[in-house]
Amino acid sequence: GSMMCQGDAADEVEIRGIKEAQLMMGNNFKEGYRQGHVGPALDDLIINRPWGFRLEDIKVDVDLWWGEVDQNVPLCQGKYIESKLTNCQLKVMDGCAHLFPLTKWREILESLLRNE
Repeated sequence: GSMMCQGDAADEVEIRGIKEAQLMMGNNFKEGYRQGHVGPALDDLIINRPWGFRLEDIKVDVDLWWGEVDQNVPLCQGKYIESKLTNCQLKVMDGCAHLFPLTKWREILESLLRNE
């Protein structure tokens, strides 16, 4: 797990101090690759193909959280998605990268419960 948190982003630094999070991430990767690389490779192929619907056709309210310094899926992708969704509120997590849901989950859930 700690190998995935080598950056300086706030979430990566915090995760390095949470043994349970590191263990969970390590177990998730092991399970994902347990039967080989084909499954994870297919995930990458599928997500980069047409999804069978247009983002513009989604009419429900969408809260979209994104790490400000995410290098896995850069913020520009979040801004693109926001521009295509009719009712989207992009919430950028300052100083965070890709793993912020592991450290900011309480903030996200509280926001959803408040319906912000």
